[in-house]
Formats: sequence, C-alpha cells, structure tokens
Amino acid sequence: MDALQRETLAIIQTHPENEWMPRIRNSADHLNILCDLREADIRGVLRKAEQSLHPRRVDPFSPDEDINIEPIRWMWDGVIRAGGGNLLIASPKVGKSALMMGMVGAMATGATSYLGRALQSTCPPVFVVGTDQPFVDWEPILIREGLFTGRRLQHPIKNLWDSSCELMLDERGIKRLRTLAVENPGALFVLDSYRSLIAGMGINENDSNFADPARALLRNLTDTGATWVIIHHSNKSVSGGNAISASSGNNSLPAAASCCILMNWLKATFDGSPQQDFRIGINQSGRLERCSMVVELTDDGWISHGDGDEAIRIENHAESVAQLGEGRMGDAYDHVSMRSDLGCMVSVAELAGVMDRPLNKIQRYLGGLVRKGLIIEARGVLETGGRPGNGYFTPWSKAASLWRDKRGGLKGVKGVIGEGFNPLDPHQPPLTPSPRAGARETVTVGTPVELFRNEAWCNGWLVKDNNPDAMRCVRVGSPNVTVSNLRWGLDVRACSSPFGKGVTPPEGLPELVQTSHSKHDTSWIDDNEF
Repeated sequence: MDALQRETLAIIQTHPENEWMPRIRNSADHLNILCDLREADIRGVLRKAEQSLHPRRVDPFSPDEDINIEPIRWMWDGVIRAGGGNLLIASPKVGKSALMMGMVGAMATGATSYLGRALQSTCPPVFVVGTDQPFVDWEPILIREGLFTGRRLQHPIKNLWDSSCELMLDERGIKRLRTLAVENPGALFVLDSYRSLIAGMGINENDSNFADPARALLRNLTDTGATWVIIHHSNKSVSGGNAISASSGNNSLPAAASCCILMNWLKATFDGSPQQDFRIGINQSGRLERCSMVVELTDDGWISHGDGDEAIRIENHAESVAQLGEGRMGDAYDHVSMRSDLGCMVSVAELAGVMDRPLNKIQRYLGGLVRKGLIIEARGVLETGGRPGNGYFTPWSKAASLWRDKRGGLKGVKGVIGEGFNPLDPHQPPLTPSPRAGARETVTVGTPVELFRNEAWCNGWLVKDNNPDAMRCVRVGSPNVTVSNLRWGLDVRACSSPFGKGVTPPEGLPELVQTSHSKHDTSWIDDNEF
C-alpha cells in the first residue's frame, strides 16, 4: 500500500484529473494488489495523496485560541465576491456575458457603484475566457462598455479567448490560468462558459465528476487572491427558484462556488411567444448574504429597476388582481382601488351601499382580498359615530402613501411597530390613534365609573376590562353581574365614588381618595372580584 500511495502522489502531480483513477488502478495491478482493493480503498488512497499535497488542519478550533478571520470582500457588493469563486447561471441570451462586461466597464471608468450596488475601489486586471462565442459576438458587448475601441482591447482587459482559441479547464489550462493569477495579483477571471471549457474532456454533465474541473480551478487559484466567475447555463425548466436548482447538469457544480447568482426573466413566456418584458431578476444566494434586484439591458447599457423582492411582490399583486375575474370580489376590489387612488379609505358600510349587499357579505369579500394581499386593512382609523371602523385601501396607491406619511409622525404611540412600511401587511397599526386611545393608558382596572343606562347615568360600577372600545364593568358587591362591550366616553364615564351621594360605603371599606379617575387608590377592592 505504501508503494501504491507513492505512485498515486506522482500520478496526481503529473497527469490530468480525469486520468487519475485509471492510472491508480493500473499501478495497483502492476503491484499485484488490485484484486485485494475495493473502489472505496482506491478512493481513500487518492484522498490521502491529495491531502499530502494540500495539508489540512488536524485539530479543531477551541475557545482558548484566537481565530484569524479575514473580512468578506466584495468586488460588486452582494453579487460578486472578491478573492473567491462565483457561479453565474442563466438561460442562453439573457445577458450573462453583458452583465459581467458591464461591471468591468464600470470599474474601468472609476465608478463607485454599478446598478445601485457598490464596487470595489480598485479596478483589477481582467482575463476573459470566452470560448463559448466568437469575437464577432463579443465585439458589440465590449464596444458598448468602452472595452474595445480602434480594433484594440482596452484597459483593464489583459487577454480574451474566443471560440477560436484553445483553452480548457484541464491540467494544462488551469496551470496557465494560475500563472496569470500569480503574475497579476487580485485579477478577475470571467470564464464563459463552463460547458465549452470542459468540452472534449470526456465529462458528462450529469455525472458526479461534473464539478471536478471547477474544484481543481478553486484549489489552484485560492492562494493567489484571484476572483473567478464561471458562467453556466440553466436547465430548460427554470422559471424562478434559486441558482442551485436552476443549474444545468449535476448539482455538484454550485457547491464549488461561494456565491451563486441566478439571472432570469422577471416575466418569462412559456408558450413560445416572443419575450415582451425584458426586465431581468438577479438573485444571489450562497454561503454569504442574499441579494436581489431587477435590471434591464437597453441599447445604452444596463439600468436598474430597484429591489428584486419589491418588484416580485408587485408582479404577484398584478397576477392576483387578474385572477379575480368579474365576480363580486373583483367588483369590491375595483371600488377600493378607485377610491384608494383618490387618497381615500373605504369602509364596510360604504362598500355595502355601493354594491347593495349585506354587511356580512361585504366583510367576507374584504377579508378575502386582505388574505390575498390585494388590499390593506387599517384597524380602527375611521370615525363612524360609534366604535372606530376599519379602513381599506390598496398598496402603492395615494391612500397608502398618505397613510405612510401620517404614520411616520407617530413615534412612541402605542401600537406602532417599527419605522418600516410593508404595503402588503394586513396588520399595520392605525393611521391615527383613536380619540379614546388615551383612555387605555389612563383608565385603570378598578376605577369607579358610571354607566349610561335607560337614558340616565348610574353609578355603582367598577372597571374590570379597560379596553376603551370594548370596556367591561362589574357591579360593586356583585362580582357575577357584568356589562360588556362598552365604549369610553359614550357608555362609560368616570366618577369619584362607586356609591351615590349620601350613600354610606359598606362597613370595613376605607374612605375613597378623591383624585382623578386615572389615579384612584384601588387597594380596598376585593381581588376575588376580578
């Protein structure tokens, strides 16, 4: 076994990776030990040889030692990681090569950001391994970004390989790229595409060794500080999801990269018709932070349409509206949408009058629209002459904008959750506090009150539940007698004593302290009544 281990070490140093296993088997046969070895034994010998070339730490980290961690560096913030491997996945002709050249062109001009995201401060030397297409296809991309003028490649591109050039991710090709990386510290390598760079190497993209060339590239470039971006095609069925599931071939390839970036049409066509919406969603997922944005390639270059998650919510909102059809729920949405665009909220009573339907039916329609995320329910914001009513309006409307602006001035008001605004959240706090909202803070349990009953105010009651819009009171001396669903200021008001004038309090109770209704001494109240 020792002799086989030595020969294996020589094999992996002098031969391409796809020849390692056959040559190790031949060596084992010459040593007359092949019959005694299983496939797992041969792979174990290979693993030990690789570990001897790239020794790893044996002992685990412990709390007693300092761990040196380098901060994560981004070449393009949240999209392309500097000094590591990146995998860019998209369907053919979506704009993978154009996006990378757009980033290179921006760095070449000294731009500090690209499509709304920061770029690293220095422009690295760039090597474009573009064997997937001829130079005639590269030319318009490079000219648009100012990287090819006067029949010459411009800074920062050092070399460009097109389909007429011979370069593969075999042993010789990877050694050549490593030499360039050592000579050009911090260089950027754009490899377009992975399929063209492994063609002729006898690798089936559905086999587990599909990612072996990428892993070999990673091993050879890691210590050079180079950044590499492999452009790869997605499978035919991708219409969303993430880069890992969208990657064509074996899923071992995405595992070799630190960042996986997926590009696909925001609204793809599936019936064979021409693409009408040319906006592209870019989603980065991997071992680092997540990034999402929407961009579009125009004749003058790339433009940004902002955050990807927000754009996807808007598109989903439009599709949900289209699915409502011509039914009652669709009519309800149309009225709420029309009123929202005018800056008004819609109440249940208003919609019931317009549609001539019972209130319970209207509440069902509105509840369904809220659950679908098509409208927002703002609770307790409309004055109805009685208990405050709920207001309904559509996201991204004038009413939503007014509500957000008003809400920005409610710092410290109870019920306001944070400063962010999610237009699809049906549980946002009210636009303005109820005029009785202060009662929730000032009316304490046990406060003596009077109830408005039979056209007259009657005392002898105490507050048991201090919700100002659904107050509950208990009869003094009769804990089982309660009145619920009362409104502060309409059905309930404060009084100085639960007993009428001239009435002597029950024996054993101390004299009540005459203070405001919000600060009564309630220590005399029997806790068992509550």
